[in-house]
Amino acid sequence: MRRLLCWLIACACLGGCAPRVPYTVDTEVQPHELARVPDRAPVYCAVAEDAVVQRVAIPDTPRWFFKPFAQRPLVAYASEHGNNLIDLNTGYVIPTPGDRDPVPTPDEVFLTSPGVYLTRVEDLLNEQRRGAPLRLLADLDGEYQSPGVLRRSGPDRDYRLMIGRFKPSVRDFRVRHEAADGMSIEPLGEAWRPCPRRRLHLPMLAKDGREFGAYDVEAGSTRVFAIGGDGGCTPVDDLGMPTGKVSFSFDGRFLTFHLAVLDQASLSLAENPDDHWTSNVFVYDRRTRRIGRITHHTAGNAYYPAFRGDGRVVYLFKPLDDVLGRYSFGVADPARIRKWLPIHWYTQRCGSGDDACHRTLALGALWGYACSTADADLTPRLAALNTLSLNEARCRRLVQEQWMQRRTFIAQGALRALPDAARLQALSVDDMLRHCASGAAG
Repeated sequence: MRRLLCWLIACACLGGCAPRVPYTVDTEVQPHELARVPDRAPVYCAVAEDAVVQRVAIPDTPRWFFKPFAQRPLVAYASEHGNNLIDLNTGYVIPTPGDRDPVPTPDEVFLTSPGVYLTRVEDLLNEQRRGAPLRLLADLDGEYQSPGVLRRSGPDRDYRLMIGRFKPSVRDFRVRHEAADGMSIEPLGEAWRPCPRRRLHLPMLAKDGREFGAYDVEAGSTRVFAIGGDGGCTPVDDLGMPTGKVSFSFDGRFLTFHLAVLDQASLSLAENPDDHWTSNVFVYDRRTRRIGRITHHTAGNAYYPAFRGDGRVVYLFKPLDDVLGRYSFGVADPARIRKWLPIHWYTQRCGSGDDACHRTLALGALWGYACSTADADLTPRLAALNTLSLNEARCRRLVQEQWMQRRTFIAQGALRALPDAARLQALSVDDMLRHCASGAAG
């Protein structure tokens, strides 16, 4: 009776405790889904999204904050009706406590929600064991949380929790599992702010709690910071451009994020995407400093990707022309990305004499002008991102049909700021075809 009373109180305060609701959801696997391109577009504009392996319709309207589980085929997401879990294999939806920012811990033991509350995942999945969410620490509050696991000792865990969209704070705590299904929480020191002198936004903690990614306002780019034993932080990686919030792979090697067509360091756009600007999902290999592309939409938006434990990426998708606002979760496998190119080519850093970089950007600009409805005002960075949409066959066809009539426009327009832009006007079709075959174009 006492447990039931606690559960009813939690439902009244936090919402979202209705019974499980099964929905009919499309879980068709679509390994070669085509990006949206203009009607009657040439064959080189139809881009196969080889990395996308699944898309699952969402039965209600999601908010921007969602996170997949590490091993289970579950995604926790906030919707206009409260927080839910959705099973990507069956489409089954389970309402959960709270109305925003549900985030599972990397070990899948707890689901965190603002406040900050912990709910055991096993209890959520077992109706007979559901109990009230546990308030983490009385002096810890906020939303936009990201957890990491610092240490494991049998069933006990040391966690780190980062909280806050702006000026993030960090708190470490230990959860001890005791007999009779009980547990206790022990704070490990006081809350503290990493990099207190920096203006950091959209912070996301790595799965091991030792690093985090954030948009550095002064630097104008997304950066990765290492957290020291004394609580200090040190920049260890810089993407050289603004992105949406990042997600770390479970081994820490990869980052995934979305980028908008709008070529500006817009914090508001990164936080609240605008359907007037197309967004797509990318993966960055920190070891090789190369970037790969997962989605290739020109008339749809892919947002806020996040890694699962198997290395796959889950992202939110919405077609631009869908007036009903229907969303779905996409699942992609970065191992299926066919082309990875140096990230410095995407940050306007082609040096004088770097012919491969210049020609690659020229191909991207050519594809953008010929194929994309969203590239009326191309820049070198956006041209470079377009290059990731080309394989050799599409590249050759594009060059044969478009290069001679557009090369001067490209050199004097989108790529005029590059050191060797003028030389692009002298390149022949054969020059560009050789670049298609070199591997730099896919």
